Amino acid sequence: MAGLENQVALITAATSKIGYGYAKHLLQKGVKVALCDVNLEDCQSVAKEFDNAFGDGSTLALECAVANQTQLESEFL
Repeated sequence: MAGLENQVALITAATSKIGYGYAKHLLQKGVKVALCDVNLEDCQSVAKEFDNAFGDGSTLALECAVANQTQLESEFL
């Protein structure tokens, strides 16, 4: 994954094992990550953990249920 520095990724189910692992991998490559999950409190906890490891502003925690199309679309407006 060359050339990903300063890119932004949106990770859904960010507090799941797969979402967490993928977000961590991208952060290690210099990507900024928007973490989305239905549980905002857990998402904020993961964002804080990643910001401590990768620098403040590396992540953004968002509450989002991807099964809810209206809520998902609102994250992009």
